[in-house]
Amino acid sequence: TNGGEPYKPTDWILSDSPSTVPYRPQIGDIVAYFREGHDDFWNSPERCLRLDERLLPSVTMPSLAVAAFGKVVDLQYSVGPPAYCTAKIQLLKSQTVDELDAEGDDGFELSRQFIQVQYHDCDGVPDFVILYSRYRASLERSVKIGDWVRVLFDDDQTHNAVVTGFRDIEPTVRRSSIAGLIARNPWKSIEVEWCSGADPGSDQVSPWELKNDEDEFVDTAVIPPKVLFPLSDIVADLRDVTGLHWFVCNVDYEGEYPDYLEHVAYPMCLETILERLFTGFYRRASAVAFDINLILENARAYNDPDSVVPFEALRLVTKFWEQVREVLGDESLVRGDGSVECGRYDHELLQPKARRSTRQSSNVAHGKPAETPVAARQSRK
Repeated sequence: TNGGEPYKPTDWILSDSPSTVPYRPQIGDIVAYFREGHDDFWNSPERCLRLDERLLPSVTMPSLAVAAFGKVVDLQYSVGPPAYCTAKIQLLKSQTVDELDAEGDDGFELSRQFIQVQYHDCDGVPDFVILYSRYRASLERSVKIGDWVRVLFDDDQTHNAVVTGFRDIEPTVRRSSIAGLIARNPWKSIEVEWCSGADPGSDQVSPWELKNDEDEFVDTAVIPPKVLFPLSDIVADLRDVTGLHWFVCNVDYEGEYPDYLEHVAYPMCLETILERLFTGFYRRASAVAFDINLILENARAYNDPDSVVPFEALRLVTKFWEQVREVLGDESLVRGDGSVECGRYDHELLQPKARRSTRQSSNVAHGKPAETPVAARQSRK
């Protein structure tokens, strides 16, 4: 609970529509991480106090550049409030924009180095992890002192401002050189004066926060139709499988199961996955598989291990992959580009943690524990 009231997940978790701001991480994303932005987040009074300072990239990898690029290879969500994410990011071998441009669109080579980033959407702190494609596009924009710009606070909220300068860049620098200099230390590199819709005064913003009227940013990563349509059919059909009705809709954590969010950080159900498929929320099929497996994780986190719900959740995941093999013929179309992207799918989640019994009373549900002590139910770590 939070202040005596049940904690409700934010839109950062519940959203089923694609968005630019805030960034919602997905398995397989190529991202840009900004160390200074993480520092701002860490110092915010609004951040979750459960975060582990020992995992900060500035602690685990002090030599990390101000802007680092990598691939999201694992995600874990933890109970808040507010609920937060631990993103495991495998760094790319190339760590400059010029080097990454030279690699082209055939895929970036990965290093053997990893960072972990714990965070959540936080008022007053701009995204410090964003899609690399968005960052790269922002460097193409030509900005000079005196330009009127719109600063993107959220997908449906912008504020007008005028550019007054650039951090650590002399006003006499040629306009053609500004983008290259910004790339050296991009976080809050543009100085602006607010014009309307925000508190008056000056501020600093990052280049990817500027909204470009001529080029509305939309990430180019989408699930190809040959995979998207069969996946949608598979998920839709799972709703009608006998015994899987527990997982069609989200748990009623505001009413019937008020303690659910004390054990589950990220509610998930088949209807949410289906809606996300329809809206284009997913950037790749492996993100769909992640959400399918999240249903199993949640069932295990809240319910007694010997109850029917975890057993049926495991059957749901197993049947999903059976249908993928039958309909698509190739699991790699959904799993992504290898076992790293699959994360915990094959080995950890699909192994039963204990012998399970289906002989359970009907009061056991997707969100309702068996009649055993609460201590028997373990929340995700």
